[in-house]
Amino acid sequence: MGFAEKLKELRSQQKISQEELAKALGVSRSTIAGYETKSREPDLSTLVKIAAFFNVSVDYLLDSSEDSCLKFKLTNEEKKLLRNISSLTPNQLAKLNEFLESLKENKE
Repeated sequence: MGFAEKLKELRSQQKISQEELAKALGVSRSTIAGYETKSREPDLSTLVKIAAFFNVSVDYLLDSSEDSCLKFKLTNEEKKLLRNISSLTPNQLAKLNEFLESLKENKE
């Protein structure tokens, strides 16, 4: 199952209309319809917002392998981090990634 099918399934499971999801994500209903019909693809920022909204990982949304049916629950703190990350510029994302890499190195 690919991204389009997963998005539609998640939306159906939660009984959310395309209009409601669009409003929550700050996009148009036709954009959501485009994602579900494979005529459009979300940018990274929107993908992160979709994952946070449905409490799943971005990997889950993008992974089309058969064994990727596990849904990962995010803590409130992780959701907050994803919302903050989604608002960063590409330059800020690069700096954040460098910072996180240095944190990992110092941990060892």
